[in-house]
Amino acid sequence: MNEEGLIVGCDSTLEVLLPWWWKHYSSHNSYPVAFVDFGMSKEALAWCEARGICIPMQDFDDSFLSTKEEVSPQLREKWETFYGKGFWPYRPVFFKKPFALLKSPFVRTIWLDLDCQVRGPLDPLFTCLAFGIELAIAREPLHNQKTEQELGLLLPGEISYNSGVLVFQSKAKILEKWVDLAIKDNKQFLGDQNALSRAIYTQRPSFLELPPIYNWSRTLGNNPNALIHHFHGAIGKSQILKNIQEEMMLLEK
Repeated sequence: MNEEGLIVGCDSTLEVLLPWWWKHYSSHNSYPVAFVDFGMSKEALAWCEARGICIPMQDFDDSFLSTKEEVSPQLREKWETFYGKGFWPYRPVFFKKPFALLKSPFVRTIWLDLDCQVRGPLDPLFTCLAFGIELAIAREPLHNQKTEQELGLLLPGEISYNSGVLVFQSKAKILEKWVDLAIKDNKQFLGDQNALSRAIYTQRPSFLELPPIYNWSRTLGNNPNALIHHFHGAIGKSQILKNIQEEMMLLEK
């Protein structure tokens, strides 16, 4: 088992981001990468196999996931008020993440969403896992915290964390609790990071809060000091695709 490495997940809807993600990651880092196949095309899978380890999860059984109709009407309304109504088809993908993390071939792992732009060496993230720390994660931006609190989506004192960037030990107990919540109580959570935030709140694991520069939300604008820029959501994906198109046009000149 390798000591340190990265893990990312990808399906056919996200594979267009792979070259963009890899370009920025590999410009600053050489850690091995494990690509989790959530349902990629053969071409994308071959691309990943040429650059790292591939972990099959395309046949993952998500029958445990509650349907839209099984979620209480009151909670559905709160989710759609905050996130809009377009997230429902993505819930099965969201809830694959905790199971994917359990398949990491590394002792210490960084998970990155594919919409995360790496702008420098990731070495500082691995140093977070010293002195018994089993997980490191950044908070959601303050405006998101406030909205979730106002809608009653957080328990008193609960903090909302963003799971786009995670640093974890291979045997972190919090991962097992996260998976347990995902299986048994997912109708209470829109996505994986909501379940993880609740697990952190109830279990109080040995974890470290990452500074925002390690998971910088696109909603906060550009930050030249940020190590990782997170272009989350549909707007973020559009920004990435626009950037890819602009780079291609420059190459053609």
